[in-house]
Amino acid sequence: MEQRNARKPLNQADYQMKIVTDLGVLKKPHLKTATRFAIFECTKCKAHVEYPTNNAKVALYCKPCGVESQRLKLLKPLNQSEYKMKIIQDLGTVSNGTSKAYRKAIFECTTCTKHFEARAGTGPSKVQLECIECSTKKNTEYEHPLYAIWNGIKQRCYNPKRKDYNRYGAIGVTMCDEWKDNSKSFIDWCLANGWSSELHVDKDIKCNEQQISPTIYAPHTISFVTPSRNSREATGRKVQQYSLEGEYIASYNSAIEAAEAVGKTNGNTITMICKGKGNTSYGYKWKYA
Repeated sequence: MEQRNARKPLNQADYQMKIVTDLGVLKKPHLKTATRFAIFECTKCKAHVEYPTNNAKVALYCKPCGVESQRLKLLKPLNQSEYKMKIIQDLGTVSNGTSKAYRKAIFECTTCTKHFEARAGTGPSKVQLECIECSTKKNTEYEHPLYAIWNGIKQRCYNPKRKDYNRYGAIGVTMCDEWKDNSKSFIDWCLANGWSSELHVDKDIKCNEQQISPTIYAPHTISFVTPSRNSREATGRKVQQYSLEGEYIASYNSAIEAAEAVGKTNGNTITMICKGKGNTSYGYKWKYA
């Protein structure tokens, strides 16, 4: 009966793996009876392996790939929603050549879209956005003083834990999409449009000119100004100047501007008068407009 079966061609439709060569009936030292063998191609690694034809009908992989496949089934699948980068392939637990083994996967870099291998299942891997090459390039941006400025603006607009959030993000101040998640774009624009380390980034002047409210940090709204002017624009509340007899004299955009108008540099005392905590400052009466 075995000899007759050996002469009958193997039917590829009966097998999961590709039949490469029918070896016929063979006697193996570890088998009690002669058995029909064939060489099959592993569906995963494409290696050619010898299997008994009866056992091979349900097989998909060579032995090493079968072991790896079974091990992956025992692992909890990686959840794409927990990762910033796209998961291309779950590699399972991979040894690093020592006694330690780590869960690894192939991810897609969000910047260059290159596929690369990295550890998975850890906190850092879940928030990682880029491959090492792209991350290294960005490190040079962190050293530039404009990066700190960009980060400060972003934190004021989007981090409720910031002390000054109530004066920015809480009232609708935002950063344009072009800059919000791209520090390099912000840095490049500033360098090309006249920024220097002695100047501050201001959004209020142009937003007021264009009647934009709430204000926004964007290429069409920011300008570079001196620290004193930036302070006036950012914290200014219009004040009115009166003589000691109560006659109206002038209006100013801020207490600092009012102080400078009377030859002084400190607007704090004017602010105190406007808040009702005194009667006069620098020989005048003051009120908020």
